[in-house]
Amino acid sequence: MTPQDDFPQLSMGWPDKRISGPIPDINLAARYKLRTFQPGDEERLCNLMTVPGWPVWQTKMLVPWQKRMLPDGWYVAEEIASGLITASCMAIWSDVYFGGGELAWLVTDPNHSGQGLATSLVAAVTAHFIRTKVNHMHLFTEHYRLAALKIYLQLGYVPLIPSAEMLAPWWEVCRKLSWEYSPDNWQAATHSYLD
Repeated sequence: MTPQDDFPQLSMGWPDKRISGPIPDINLAARYKLRTFQPGDEERLCNLMTVPGWPVWQTKMLVPWQKRMLPDGWYVAEEIASGLITASCMAIWSDVYFGGGELAWLVTDPNHSGQGLATSLVAAVTAHFIRTKVNHMHLFTEHYRLAALKIYLQLGYVPLIPSAEMLAPWWEVCRKLSWEYSPDNWQAATHSYLD
């Protein structure tokens, strides 16, 4: 699959029955630490945001996301020896579900791939939502971001299927990831998102 394929953006939700836990485990490689955003991180985070092919970010582009941020909801992974920010993920208030939370802008420096950074950040943001008692924890992504999709699925997020047009992209993702294609189970697990 490529970014040029004409599939709509995908969405995923945290299962209704897991809204209050259990909290996912965070298993970060020893040479890194997780922390929250600190003033002064802006430039490095803007540089990091260009890694997956998103347009060039400027610090002013962070402002709308910071306004939607849960308190202490911006997580970064930092390499301890260098102090380099190597990955980032945000816990923001949803603009789709009242009182809901959106996992947003997961990005990892490819020079630090294979260290469990993205998985740890997704787990940290999800745990933050659970501790904060946020409902309707969800995310948006593209069908070609297979590494991220695999992380979301493995941690317990399930596809949201608001319409029949979303079946084909998820069938293709599941085929590529050798993941069980189970739209009926997904809808049962996230029925409150579609009510």
